[in-house]
Amino acid sequence: MGDHLSQKISSLQGCERGPKRQSLAIIRPIFFDIDLTAITTQMDTELGRNLILWTVRISVAFYAVAAWQFLFLRTESDETRRLADRRYTLLWMASWCFCVIHVLCAYHFEHHWTQIAALKHTAEMTNRVVGINWAGGLYVNYIFLSYWGFDVVRRLLTGSRSSIAMHLVAAFMMFNATVVFGPRWWFLPAGLFLCAIATNLKRHRVA
Repeated sequence: MGDHLSQKISSLQGCERGPKRQSLAIIRPIFFDIDLTAITTQMDTELGRNLILWTVRISVAFYAVAAWQFLFLRTESDETRRLADRRYTLLWMASWCFCVIHVLCAYHFEHHWTQIAALKHTAEMTNRVVGINWAGGLYVNYIFLSYWGFDVVRRLLTGSRSSIAMHLVAAFMMFNATVVFGPRWWFLPAGLFLCAIATNLKRHRVA
């Protein structure tokens, strides 16, 4: 009688544990067999894409405001001139800093700190846009970014004004980075900005 009772208790416990074990067997693949590496890689890729895009956009925005001040800001008093020069210096430096961050993000997320990958990407972009398989544009970017940084440091230390040649080169590089090699929608803000510059220059000549 005692053995028969213990067998019934054991069978009842087995029935209670059975569904729990089955539910755990169903839940375990869902919660414990997730590919965390794939999720992390996808998050890093999305983060890297956004950082690459938005750092260069912010750099272009700061450059546009700095270029506008360089072209049209005219002040009478020494105090307002000093404030305007300080504001221009901060904008000029911020544009360069975000451009450097953009390059670092591109190297980290896109090229994985491989110069060969960066050169290959530059050659493919150049070939797609102008039909020439040439990677030398990457070194042109290095030279421009270095000279731009030198101009920023020189202005911070001496307060000397950036040259017109420097701004012409910067305008050429920005135009290529956005309108030529960037998405098509860059035509709209670039065109509006150029129209605003032309209108303001004409107004200053008449005045």
